[in-house]
Amino acid sequence: MFEQDLARSLEPIRKMFLAQSIHALFNAQLFEKLKGNSTQTVTELADLSGMSSYRLEGLILYLKNEGLVDFHRGEVPFLTDLGLSLENSKPWYQLLVGGYGKTLLDLPSTLHDRNQYGSRVGEFVGRGSCGISQFDALPMTKELISALDEVPGCIVDIGCGDGSYLIDLCRTFPDAKALGIEPDDASVKVANDLIAKSDLGGRAEILKGDLELVADLDAIPRNTVFVIAFVLQEALEQSGRSKVVEILRRLKKRHPLGKVVVIEVDRADRDSEKMTSELGLGYYNPYFLLHRLTEQKLETPEFWNDVFSEAGWDIARQTHPETSYDSLGLKIGYLLC
Repeated sequence: MFEQDLARSLEPIRKMFLAQSIHALFNAQLFEKLKGNSTQTVTELADLSGMSSYRLEGLILYLKNEGLVDFHRGEVPFLTDLGLSLENSKPWYQLLVGGYGKTLLDLPSTLHDRNQYGSRVGEFVGRGSCGISQFDALPMTKELISALDEVPGCIVDIGCGDGSYLIDLCRTFPDAKALGIEPDDASVKVANDLIAKSDLGGRAEILKGDLELVADLDAIPRNTVFVIAFVLQEALEQSGRSKVVEILRRLKKRHPLGKVVVIEVDRADRDSEKMTSELGLGYYNPYFLLHRLTEQKLETPEFWNDVFSEAGWDIARQTHPETSYDSLGLKIGYLLC
Protein backbone atom coordinates (compact mmCIF):
# COMPACT_ATOMS: atom_id res chain seq x y z
CA MET A 1 0.00 0.00 0.00
CA PHE A 2 2.83 2.41 0.81
CA GLU A 3 4.31 2.06 -2.68
CA GLN A 4 0.93 2.72 -4.34
CA ASP A 5 0.29 5.77 -2.14
CA LEU A 6 3.78 7.07 -2.81
CA ALA A 7 3.41 6.62 -6.56
CA ARG A 8 0.15 8.60 -6.50
CA SER A 9 1.80 11.33 -4.43
CA LEU A 10 4.66 11.59 -6.92
CA GLU A 11 2.39 12.01 -9.95
CA PRO A 12 2.70 15.84 -9.93
CA ILE A 13 6.50 15.50 -9.96
CA ARG A 14 6.25 13.13 -12.90
CA LYS A 15 4.16 15.69 -14.77
CA MET A 16 6.63 18.46 -13.91
CA PHE A 17 9.53 16.50 -15.43
CA LEU A 18 7.43 15.54 -18.43
CA ALA A 19 6.39 19.15 -19.12
CA GLN A 20 10.01 20.36 -18.92
CA SER A 21 11.17 17.54 -21.22
CA ILE A 22 8.46 18.26 -23.80
CA HIS A 23 9.43 21.94 -23.79
CA ALA A 24 13.06 20.91 -24.40
CA LEU A 25 11.90 18.64 -27.23
CA PHE A 26 10.30 21.64 -28.95
CA ASN A 27 12.94 24.23 -28.09
CA ALA A 28 15.87 22.12 -29.32
CA GLN A 29 14.02 21.38 -32.61
CA LEU A 30 14.08 17.68 -31.71
CA PHE A 31 10.35 17.36 -32.32
CA GLU A 32 10.85 18.11 -36.03
CA LYS A 33 13.81 15.73 -36.25
CA LEU A 34 11.95 12.84 -34.58
CA LYS A 35 8.76 13.43 -36.53
CA GLY A 36 8.71 10.73 -39.20
CA ASN A 37 12.35 9.80 -38.54
CA SER A 38 13.12 6.45 -40.19
CA THR A 39 16.88 6.41 -40.67
CA GLN A 40 18.85 8.41 -38.10
CA THR A 41 20.10 6.82 -34.88
CA VAL A 42 20.45 8.70 -31.61
CA THR A 43 24.16 9.20 -32.28
CA GLU A 44 23.47 10.58 -35.76
CA LEU A 45 20.76 12.91 -34.44
CA ALA A 46 23.12 14.13 -31.72
CA ASP A 47 25.89 14.83 -34.25
CA LEU A 48 23.50 16.74 -36.53
CA SER A 49 22.21 18.80 -33.58
CA GLY A 50 25.53 19.44 -31.88
CA MET A 51 24.42 17.54 -28.78
CA SER A 52 25.90 14.96 -26.46
CA SER A 53 24.68 11.56 -27.66
CA TYR A 54 24.89 10.28 -24.07
CA ARG A 55 22.47 12.95 -22.81
CA LEU A 56 20.22 12.86 -25.85
CA GLU A 57 19.84 9.12 -25.41
CA GLY A 58 18.83 9.72 -21.79
CA LEU A 59 16.10 12.15 -22.85
CA ILE A 60 14.83 9.86 -25.60
CA LEU A 61 14.73 6.83 -23.28
CA TYR A 62 12.82 8.93 -20.73
CA LEU A 63 10.30 9.96 -23.40
CA LYS A 64 10.03 6.33 -24.57
CA ASN A 65 9.00 5.30 -21.07
CA GLU A 66 6.33 8.02 -21.17
CA GLY A 67 5.02 6.64 -24.47
CA LEU A 68 6.02 9.64 -26.63
CA VAL A 69 8.91 7.98 -28.48
CA ASP A 70 9.64 4.48 -29.79
CA PHE A 71 12.38 2.84 -31.85
CA HIS A 72 12.54 1.33 -35.33
CA ARG A 73 14.74 -1.78 -35.27
CA GLY A 74 15.77 -0.90 -31.73
CA GLU A 75 17.99 2.01 -32.75
CA VAL A 76 16.08 4.65 -34.78
CA PRO A 77 13.90 6.84 -32.52
CA PHE A 78 10.61 8.31 -33.76
CA LEU A 79 7.56 10.01 -32.29
CA THR A 80 4.60 7.80 -31.49
CA ASP A 81 1.02 8.88 -32.20
CA LEU A 82 0.87 10.19 -28.63
CA GLY A 83 4.02 12.20 -29.22
CA LEU A 84 2.75 13.56 -32.53
CA SER A 85 -0.49 14.65 -30.85
CA LEU A 86 1.53 17.28 -28.93
CA GLU A 87 2.42 19.29 -32.05
CA ASN A 88 -0.25 21.99 -31.80
CA SER A 89 0.43 22.50 -28.08
CA LYS A 90 3.95 23.90 -28.62
CA PRO A 91 3.08 27.56 -27.80
CA TRP A 92 1.47 26.54 -24.49
CA TYR A 93 4.74 24.86 -23.47
CA GLN A 94 6.68 27.93 -24.61
CA LEU A 95 4.48 30.23 -22.53
CA LEU A 96 3.85 28.23 -19.36
CA VAL A 97 7.07 26.19 -19.10
CA GLY A 98 9.65 28.26 -20.96
CA GLY A 99 8.22 31.65 -20.04
CA TYR A 100 6.94 31.05 -16.52
CA GLY A 101 8.87 28.02 -15.28
CA LYS A 102 11.09 30.29 -13.18
CA THR A 103 8.05 32.00 -11.69
CA LEU A 104 7.16 28.94 -9.66
CA LEU A 105 10.70 28.65 -8.31
CA ASP A 106 10.13 32.12 -6.82
CA LEU A 107 6.80 31.13 -5.27
CA PRO A 108 8.03 30.66 -1.65
CA SER A 109 9.44 34.20 -1.54
CA THR A 110 6.67 35.93 -3.50
CA LEU A 111 4.07 34.55 -1.11
CA HIS A 112 5.59 36.71 1.63
CA ASP A 113 5.85 40.00 -0.24
CA ARG A 114 3.11 41.57 -2.39
CA ASN A 115 5.67 43.94 -3.89
CA GLN A 116 7.99 41.16 -5.07
CA TYR A 117 7.25 39.53 -8.44
CA GLY A 118 8.15 36.16 -9.85
CA SER A 119 10.69 36.17 -12.67
CA ARG A 120 9.81 35.19 -16.23
CA VAL A 121 11.58 34.79 -19.58
CA GLY A 122 10.22 37.49 -21.88
CA GLU A 123 11.27 35.83 -25.14
CA PHE A 124 9.34 32.63 -24.39
CA VAL A 125 6.39 34.59 -23.02
CA GLY A 126 6.30 36.51 -26.31
CA ARG A 127 6.68 33.45 -28.53
CA GLY A 128 4.17 31.38 -26.60
CA SER A 129 1.62 34.18 -26.38
CA CYS A 130 1.83 34.86 -30.13
CA GLY A 131 1.56 31.15 -30.88
CA ILE A 132 -1.51 30.69 -28.70
CA SER A 133 -3.02 33.83 -30.22
CA GLN A 134 -3.18 32.07 -33.59
CA PHE A 135 -6.04 30.05 -32.07
CA ASP A 136 -7.92 32.77 -30.17
CA ALA A 137 -6.78 36.39 -30.02
CA LEU A 138 -5.81 36.61 -33.70
CA PRO A 139 -9.14 35.30 -35.09
CA MET A 140 -10.96 37.56 -32.61
CA THR A 141 -8.88 40.56 -33.70
CA LYS A 142 -9.50 39.84 -37.39
CA GLU A 143 -13.23 39.52 -36.74
CA LEU A 144 -13.37 42.87 -34.93
CA ILE A 145 -11.26 44.74 -37.51
CA SER A 146 -13.29 43.24 -40.36
CA ALA A 147 -16.45 44.63 -38.77
CA LEU A 148 -15.22 48.21 -39.30
CA ASP A 149 -16.81 50.33 -42.02
CA GLU A 150 -13.39 51.58 -43.15
CA VAL A 151 -10.34 49.49 -44.05
CA PRO A 152 -7.52 50.35 -41.61
CA GLY A 153 -4.66 52.42 -43.01
CA CYS A 154 -2.37 51.30 -40.20
CA ILE A 155 -2.37 48.60 -37.52
CA VAL A 156 -0.38 49.23 -34.35
CA ASP A 157 0.21 46.07 -32.28
CA ILE A 158 1.15 46.95 -28.69
CA GLY A 159 3.13 44.21 -26.98
CA CYS A 160 3.73 42.48 -30.31
CA GLY A 161 5.95 39.69 -28.92
CA ASP A 162 7.78 37.84 -31.68
CA GLY A 163 5.95 39.77 -34.43
CA SER A 164 4.08 36.79 -35.88
CA TYR A 165 0.69 38.22 -34.83
CA LEU A 166 1.47 41.50 -36.59
CA ILE A 167 2.70 39.75 -39.74
CA ASP A 168 -0.52 37.75 -39.96
CA LEU A 169 -2.60 40.92 -39.61
CA CYS A 170 -0.56 42.56 -42.39
CA ARG A 171 -1.34 39.68 -44.73
CA THR A 172 -5.02 39.72 -43.81
CA PHE A 173 -5.29 43.47 -44.36
CA PRO A 174 -2.88 44.07 -47.28
CA ASP A 175 -3.57 47.81 -47.58
CA ALA A 176 -2.51 48.55 -44.02
CA LYS A 177 0.92 49.55 -42.81
CA ALA A 178 1.95 48.01 -39.51
CA LEU A 179 3.86 49.05 -36.42
CA GLY A 180 4.79 46.74 -33.56
CA ILE A 181 5.62 48.02 -30.07
CA GLU A 182 7.42 45.62 -27.73
CA PRO A 183 9.20 46.29 -24.39
CA ASP A 184 11.33 43.12 -24.25
CA ASP A 185 14.71 43.45 -26.00
CA ALA A 186 14.99 39.77 -26.97
CA SER A 187 11.47 39.79 -28.44
CA VAL A 188 12.22 42.98 -30.42
CA LYS A 189 15.18 41.23 -32.04
CA VAL A 190 13.17 38.08 -32.79
CA ALA A 191 10.34 40.18 -34.27
CA ASN A 192 12.68 42.24 -36.46
CA ASP A 193 14.38 39.06 -37.71
CA LEU A 194 11.00 37.51 -38.51
CA ILE A 195 9.81 40.61 -40.38
CA ALA A 196 13.08 40.74 -42.35
CA LYS A 197 12.40 37.19 -43.56
CA SER A 198 8.78 37.96 -44.47
CA ASP A 199 7.38 39.27 -47.75
CA LEU A 200 5.97 42.51 -46.34
CA GLY A 201 8.06 44.80 -48.52
CA GLY A 202 8.84 47.37 -45.81
CA ARG A 203 5.23 47.67 -44.63
CA ALA A 204 6.02 46.71 -41.03
CA GLU A 205 8.50 47.81 -38.40
CA ILE A 206 9.11 47.12 -34.71
CA LEU A 207 9.92 49.71 -32.05
CA LYS A 208 11.01 49.14 -28.47
CA GLY A 209 8.43 50.68 -26.16
CA ASP A 210 5.24 50.22 -24.19
CA LEU A 211 1.61 51.31 -24.00
CA GLU A 212 2.53 54.83 -22.93
CA LEU A 213 4.69 55.33 -26.03
CA VAL A 214 1.69 54.47 -28.22
CA ALA A 215 -0.47 57.13 -26.56
CA ASP A 216 2.00 59.77 -27.81
CA LEU A 217 2.41 58.58 -31.42
CA ASP A 218 1.77 61.23 -34.07
CA ALA A 219 2.81 60.12 -37.55
CA ILE A 220 0.12 57.52 -38.22
CA PRO A 221 -3.03 57.63 -40.42
CA ARG A 222 -6.33 58.78 -38.95
CA ASN A 223 -7.90 55.35 -39.62
CA THR A 224 -5.46 53.44 -37.44
CA VAL A 225 -6.45 50.39 -35.42
CA PHE A 226 -4.56 49.92 -32.15
CA VAL A 227 -4.39 46.28 -31.02
CA ILE A 228 -3.91 45.87 -27.27
CA ALA A 229 -3.90 42.13 -26.59
CA PHE A 230 -3.20 41.03 -22.99
CA VAL A 231 -1.36 44.31 -22.30
CA LEU A 232 -3.80 46.26 -20.11
CA GLN A 233 -3.47 43.54 -17.47
CA GLU A 234 0.26 44.36 -17.30
CA ALA A 235 -0.28 48.12 -17.12
CA LEU A 236 -2.93 47.63 -14.43
CA GLU A 237 -0.60 45.80 -12.06
CA GLN A 238 2.47 47.89 -12.81
CA SER A 239 0.90 51.35 -12.90
CA GLY A 240 -2.61 51.11 -11.43
CA ARG A 241 -6.13 51.74 -12.69
CA SER A 242 -5.88 55.53 -12.87
CA LYS A 243 -2.79 55.33 -15.08
CA VAL A 244 -4.53 52.91 -17.46
CA VAL A 245 -7.47 55.32 -17.73
CA GLU A 246 -5.10 58.24 -18.32
CA ILE A 247 -3.22 56.46 -21.14
CA LEU A 248 -6.42 55.35 -22.87
CA ARG A 249 -7.81 58.88 -22.52
CA ARG A 250 -4.66 60.36 -24.07
CA LEU A 251 -4.91 57.85 -26.91
CA LYS A 252 -8.50 58.92 -27.55
CA LYS A 253 -7.59 62.61 -27.50
CA ARG A 254 -4.62 62.22 -29.86
CA HIS A 255 -6.39 59.81 -32.24
CA PRO A 256 -10.12 60.59 -32.01
CA LEU A 257 -10.89 58.73 -35.26
CA GLY A 258 -8.81 55.70 -34.32
CA LYS A 259 -10.21 52.36 -33.21
CA VAL A 260 -8.92 50.03 -30.49
CA VAL A 261 -9.10 46.26 -30.29
CA VAL A 262 -8.59 45.03 -26.73
CA ILE A 263 -8.21 41.36 -25.84
CA GLU A 264 -8.40 40.52 -22.15
CA VAL A 265 -9.18 37.59 -19.87
CA ASP A 266 -12.03 37.49 -17.39
CA ARG A 267 -10.81 37.02 -13.83
CA ALA A 268 -12.97 33.98 -13.17
CA ASP A 269 -10.75 32.07 -10.75
CA ARG A 270 -13.67 31.69 -8.30
CA ASP A 271 -15.86 30.01 -10.94
CA SER A 272 -15.41 26.41 -9.79
CA GLU A 273 -17.34 24.90 -12.68
CA LYS A 274 -15.13 26.53 -15.32
CA MET A 275 -11.88 26.20 -13.41
CA THR A 276 -12.29 22.46 -12.75
CA SER A 277 -13.14 21.63 -16.37
CA GLU A 278 -10.42 19.89 -18.39
CA LEU A 279 -9.33 23.13 -20.08
CA GLY A 280 -9.67 25.01 -16.81
CA LEU A 281 -7.33 22.66 -14.95
CA GLY A 282 -4.97 22.27 -17.89
CA TYR A 283 -4.55 25.94 -18.79
CA TYR A 284 -6.55 28.59 -16.95
CA ASN A 285 -5.82 27.36 -13.41
CA PRO A 286 -2.03 27.70 -13.94
CA TYR A 287 -2.58 30.91 -15.94
CA PHE A 288 -4.52 32.58 -13.13
CA LEU A 289 -1.96 31.54 -10.52
CA LEU A 290 0.86 33.03 -12.60
CA HIS A 291 -1.02 36.31 -12.85
CA ARG A 292 -1.10 36.53 -9.05
CA LEU A 293 2.69 36.13 -8.95
CA THR A 294 3.93 38.30 -11.81
CA GLU A 295 3.53 41.92 -12.93
CA GLN A 296 0.06 41.32 -14.34
CA LYS A 297 -3.45 41.57 -12.93
CA LEU A 298 -6.65 40.11 -14.37
CA GLU A 299 -9.99 41.81 -13.88
CA THR A 300 -13.67 41.30 -14.63
CA PRO A 301 -15.53 42.51 -17.75
CA GLU A 302 -17.42 44.96 -15.53
CA PHE A 303 -14.12 46.48 -14.43
CA TRP A 304 -12.92 46.98 -18.01
CA ASN A 305 -16.29 48.38 -19.10
CA ASP A 306 -15.93 51.09 -16.47
CA VAL A 307 -12.32 51.82 -17.45
CA PHE A 308 -13.16 52.18 -21.14
CA SER A 309 -16.13 54.44 -20.38
CA GLU A 310 -14.14 56.66 -18.03
CA ALA A 311 -11.42 57.02 -20.67
CA GLY A 312 -13.96 58.14 -23.27
CA TRP A 313 -14.22 55.00 -25.38
CA ASP A 314 -17.45 53.25 -26.39
CA ILE A 315 -17.66 49.47 -26.80
CA ALA A 316 -18.95 48.93 -30.35
CA ARG A 317 -18.62 45.15 -30.42
CA GLN A 318 -17.53 42.16 -28.34
CA THR A 319 -16.46 38.65 -29.25
CA HIS A 320 -15.10 35.40 -27.75
CA PRO A 321 -12.95 32.55 -29.09
CA GLU A 322 -14.49 29.85 -31.25
CA THR A 323 -16.27 27.48 -28.85
CA SER A 324 -14.86 24.34 -30.48
CA TYR A 325 -11.43 25.56 -29.35
CA ASP A 326 -12.36 27.20 -26.03
CA SER A 327 -15.91 26.90 -24.72
CA LEU A 328 -15.25 28.67 -21.41
CA GLY A 329 -15.64 32.17 -22.84
CA LEU A 330 -13.01 33.69 -20.53
CA LYS A 331 -11.13 35.54 -23.27
CA ILE A 332 -13.01 38.61 -24.46
CA GLY A 333 -12.36 40.83 -27.47
CA TYR A 334 -13.58 44.45 -27.43
CA LEU A 335 -13.81 46.90 -30.32
CA LEU A 336 -13.59 50.44 -28.94
CA CYS A 337 -14.60 53.51 -30.93
